[in-house]
Parts: sequence; C-alpha cells; structure tokens
Amino acid sequence: MGEYFKSLGAKEIYELDWYDSVTIGAIAYTFLPAQHWSLRAGQGVDSTL
Repeated sequence: MGEYFKSLGAKEIYELDWYDSVTIGAIAYTFLPAQHWSLRAGQGVDSTL
C-alpha cells in the first residue's frame, strides 16, 4: 500500500505489522487488531441490515 500512496503524492508513510509502534511528534501509535460485532434490536448478533 505504501507504494500506492507514494504514487498519489504522500510524503510520509509508515507501514506497520500487528503490535508495531511508531512515534510521530509526541504521540506513539500502536497497530492493534480488533474484533467487531454488531447487535441490533430485533435482529440476531452479527446480522447485517
């Protein structure tokens, strides 16, 4: 993906794997996996609209 964004003119690109961190300025960013689920009234868990 980095090469794609470079071709679009992006100047600063960080490519991270899970649990990698990068500090930009005074803020540290850590790339973490997340699990998402949905729950809507009247429908089952993980059902879509």
